[in-house]
Amino acid sequence: MRARAIAALALAMIAAPSTGRAEGWRGGGSLALDLRYSEMTPDAGDPVRAVTAGPRVRAAAGKSALALAAGLDLHMGATGDGDFAYEVLVLPLGFALQIGRSARLGAVTGAGTSGVTGGALPVALALPVEAFAEVSLGDHLRAAAWGRATEVAGADRREDSAENAPFGDEIEIGATLRWDRRREDWRYVAGNGYQIGALYGQVAGAHIVGVVVGYSLDAAGSE
Repeated sequence: MRARAIAALALAMIAAPSTGRAEGWRGGGSLALDLRYSEMTPDAGDPVRAVTAGPRVRAAAGKSALALAAGLDLHMGATGDGDFAYEVLVLPLGFALQIGRSARLGAVTGAGTSGVTGGALPVALALPVEAFAEVSLGDHLRAAAWGRATEVAGADRREDSAENAPFGDEIEIGATLRWDRRREDWRYVAGNGYQIGALYGQVAGAHIVGVVVGYSLDAAGSE
């Protein structure tokens, strides 16, 4: 079996416990390997440009359409000035609505940390709440989107810094579109392909715009 199929099946197995352990459970998950280019433009000072890379994972499992959900974000890289930029978010608490075998709508929360060394973005504790959605658009396109509001602690400059945040101190919204290759059998349905997208955020009184490119896959276990 090819590596992509193995990875897709592993996602489905992780998200959906075996029938021997939990009769009637079903679930699914997605893994995106992103390369991000972003530019942070403060109200005063020069723009800060950064390139980061890493995985973004979202998974859901439950005995009905309403399921438990969890996530993980890990992005690391550097700015044009050579400073270290990173974001680590562990999101173990959440719920999702599983629609058929191809769509998930959910919300997750947890904790983490992020920042840019050199003073461009002070390191802070992050307490995010995120809504996310994943859906297939026909046989060859798959879309994903998210919106996140984050409460921060430990960096005064990052507090109350997003004028459009419904709550919290920072926001990020993003969306990707993937050219999809899907396959299905009696045990699982899965897809994979290259994706492109965009993101926008407000952090520390600055506006962030970015481009996302990468590769992603998703899988869902049988009902």
